[in-house]
Amino acid sequence: MTTWRCSQDAILSTVCVFFIAGLPVGSTVASDGISLTLSTPKDRSDHCGYLTCNHSSQADVTFFNELKIYNIANNGSMIASLSQGNHYVSTEGGFDLKRKYLRNSQASLQLSITKPENCLFGLYLCVVDFIDEHGSKQTNTAVAGAEDRGNVSCRNDRVVLKAEKSILDSLARFQKRLQKNDKLLQEKMDRGLNKTTSLIETKMEEINTKYGHFSQAFKDLNLLEDRNKEWTLAFRGTPFIDKAVYEAYLDGTGIPFDVEIGCKVINSSLPCYNHYRNSSILDHWKNIKEVKLAIYQNNVQVHYIIFNGQGSNYLNWFSQRRVLSSSWTDIKWKTTNYFSIEGLASHGRRFYINHVFSGCHLDIGWFSAFDLNRYRCPYHTSASYPLMKYAKGSEADVWNGPNIGVADFFAIFVK
Repeated sequence: MTTWRCSQDAILSTVCVFFIAGLPVGSTVASDGISLTLSTPKDRSDHCGYLTCNHSSQADVTFFNELKIYNIANNGSMIASLSQGNHYVSTEGGFDLKRKYLRNSQASLQLSITKPENCLFGLYLCVVDFIDEHGSKQTNTAVAGAEDRGNVSCRNDRVVLKAEKSILDSLARFQKRLQKNDKLLQEKMDRGLNKTTSLIETKMEEINTKYGHFSQAFKDLNLLEDRNKEWTLAFRGTPFIDKAVYEAYLDGTGIPFDVEIGCKVINSSLPCYNHYRNSSILDHWKNIKEVKLAIYQNNVQVHYIIFNGQGSNYLNWFSQRRVLSSSWTDIKWKTTNYFSIEGLASHGRRFYINHVFSGCHLDIGWFSAFDLNRYRCPYHTSASYPLMKYAKGSEADVWNGPNIGVADFFAIFVK
């Protein structure tokens, strides 16, 4: 049985180069005993391997909630899950249920892999949700890359890829150190960071040319940023987590060091319980051409605004005079009494775009992230905050009316 770790001995696991949720991808390291392993079957029958996720806790009072396995190389699709009284295995993914087991503090799910490409090129993520001994909800993750079984035809190519992966691994570690220290040596670190990122992008292009099936995982998960060609995620605001979105955007207040991968990836079913802040962008706001505010419901973008980012800073880009285009047809010309990130601070209305005040029942606007409800208007009363609401139609609408939607999250992109 092979347990995958990020090291120079990791074979055919290009995704080891980057870091997901603060852990080296490919490691089987997570708090409280989670592991994800790939193994070769002894019988060599109708499947090429086993994929096993195990989770255990030393605390008897730990309560297991749900275990999920995702195929990162296939657009992050979920292939199996296990919860109290239920289990699921995708019928289209080339996986069969081999074994399942769970009790309060332990869970195990083993799948037979029936498609050779999933054995050779699969990249897998296991996510376990549980309640710890203190009654708090926790999430553990582990990631595994495909195993070299000795039956891939191009042995020389494997050796070359292994060497190139080692180079990328070193560059990525250097890049991460630069990102941590650039506040102290901003100009010097920026030059080093840009140069290192350029080297990684160049090397990834070379690998993509030779081994496109490996580097596709990076594109699917937006782990390799290209600020010149594509939108790059700068911030994600998550509702109902009782952490203020405004302070999180300003300086990262309330955001843990290790943020779930689901907070960094858009259009994904991966879990997210925090805001996400890309400090390398927001703390060093420069050469920004455009900024995009996107609002999501059921992982689908329902509204957007694109702003002119040239000559802006990370706070003043959010203004009506900078709007270039929007799915709201009236937002460029209709008068506003609030259009700013700070918003109406006394009422807890952040990222606030409002047309007019006419009393709680007749206020009209487009979007707001409500961090709290000091004014007690019914339309932003909630059991938990932030509450994110938007006008569902093509124009501003009455906040207290039926055409106001509740967003799953909002995101800010730059390029």
